Amino acid sequence: MNAAETVSFDILLKPPATAADANTVSIDTTRPAPEDVERCRRWLIGRGVEAHDSGFGLACTANRQLFEEIFSVTIIVGPDGKPELSGMPRIPAEIEANVEQLTLTVAPELF
Repeated sequence: MNAAETVSFDILLKPPATAADANTVSIDTTRPAPEDVERCRRWLIGRGVEAHDSGFGLACTANRQLFEEIFSVTIIVGPDGKPELSGMPRIPAEIEANVEQLTLTVAPELF
């Protein structure tokens, strides 16, 4: 993986403090507050990340160098040939209170 490659990743945002346990009736109460989604989206876009609301967080893409700079982590190629993080990403302080999880996404293998 070279520095110019595009990295796809998802950011799961924290639900509101008042969220109920998730079930088919209360699932909407576990969605993050729209203003939290927009704040995180704008912060990421302001740094050059492409970010789209995905309902429970953000679906994002950035070039590898930008991703590694923002999250203070290095992407390596795992034993299965897929990208993985070399350690725990550091979520920037400006959005840390809203972020639950960051996950690299890999394109599905089609037949």
